[in-house]
Amino acid sequence: MNDSLTQFRIVVDYTTLKVLNDTAIREDYNRSWDWDEVEKVINQEHVFPIRSIMIHPYPKGEAVRCEVILTSKGETGTLDIPMRLYNSLENITQKEQYADKL
Repeated sequence: MNDSLTQFRIVVDYTTLKVLNDTAIREDYNRSWDWDEVEKVINQEHVFPIRSIMIHPYPKGEAVRCEVILTSKGETGTLDIPMRLYNSLENITQKEQYADKL
């Protein structure tokens, strides 16, 4: 695995990234991209490393502001993920299963 990615504790696939984006829209959380534009440049076969940046308070509860690597060129975006969802990602994501894709 690429050593520069070791700081990224979570790695998600395309489907999970789409769910996280849709959740951010539904809950009116911040994100630095328009999904239609992101979908034009990402590869659905790739995986997307995620690194937490900070806790962000919202009226509905805390969220984790995250940096997401979107392309193999290292282009990134930010996405606020509800804390409950972020914590479940930490529990279920196994970076080792994606080692050959990083």
